[in-house]
Amino acid sequence: MNAIRPWSLGMHTWLFLAYAYGLTFLIGYLVAAPNQRNGMILLCQCLLYASGATWVISDARRRGRPFTTAVGFWLFVTALVSTPIYTLWSRGWKGLAYLGLFLVGWYFVAFAGLNLGNYVMSQQPWDIDLGPFVE
Repeated sequence: MNAIRPWSLGMHTWLFLAYAYGLTFLIGYLVAAPNQRNGMILLCQCLLYASGATWVISDARRRGRPFTTAVGFWLFVTALVSTPIYTLWSRGWKGLAYLGLFLVGWYFVAFAGLNLGNYVMSQQPWDIDLGPFVE
């Protein structure tokens, strides 16, 4: 049986997950802090995408299928799309389960950061101001 074994993931995957979830928490926190969100959210998103591309390159090397430099450049440019595609390509149907688990964790971490930031800024955890266009 070919089951999902989280302990068989490489250290580069665990470091990527810790870094990605930390940035996601920070993004959620910054959304709730309107006086601090100017460029920090964009910077955190760019770092998140770059870390995904870096994970793809290191995972491909670990699996014995390294990419060329030109492909690595395009992985960074298209990281939002190329990281999930690589995960599905390299792991098959298990990659879909990994992506689903990552997205569920990403949602909960972002929600926790949003609630903490909102609590710190307004002392009312469920009163979220998302901007002038959302009522």
